[in-house]
Amino acid sequence: MNKFDPFGFDYTIACPLRLFALPNQALGERAYIIGKDIPLPMTCWVDEPEKVGTDRVVSAAAAYDVVGDAVVVADFGTAVTINLVDQNGIFQGGVI
Repeated sequence: MNKFDPFGFDYTIACPLRLFALPNQALGERAYIIGKDIPLPMTCWVDEPEKVGTDRVVSAAAAYDVVGDAVVVADFGTAVTINLVDQNGIFQGGVI
């Protein structure tokens, strides 16, 4: 199995855009927006892919990379999300 590291970054953060400058100010590092500066790590097979949070797609990609097959990802963060990746590594959507 591969270790999920699609971009070679040492850290990632999820934050409102108003906090986007903090990595540069605090760490001297440029921040990148996944889905804008960096392409999403997997294809999304949903009706409105622009409405799917990049955090959901990135965690689904990491789970697929570890499992190497179809996987259901449950995330119990601020919101509970359950997402599905098919056996071909395509994000199929989920629920919040």
